[in-house]
Amino acid sequence: MAYLLSNEIPLCNVDGAVLKPDIVLYEGKVKYMEEAYQAVCDTELFLTLGSSLRVYPVKELPKYIQNAHKITKAIVNNEANK
Repeated sequence: MAYLLSNEIPLCNVDGAVLKPDIVLYEGKVKYMEEAYQAVCDTELFLTLGSSLRVYPVKELPKYIQNAHKITKAIVNNEANK
């Protein structure tokens, strides 16, 4: 904690927004979700690794392509998925 308090928070040089890792945290907004839906439709392989697929909107991606027979789908997770 001392390290965090003793260092400046990194800010974007363009708009001054706080820089964060390029991940989605719980209840965080998913950037480029429409692009993700399009990419899912254009892929040959849909691979999900380590996701419970319980949080909207990402949990919808496998359902979005469930009837697309040309797309190979695989979900790899330690827990069962619904």
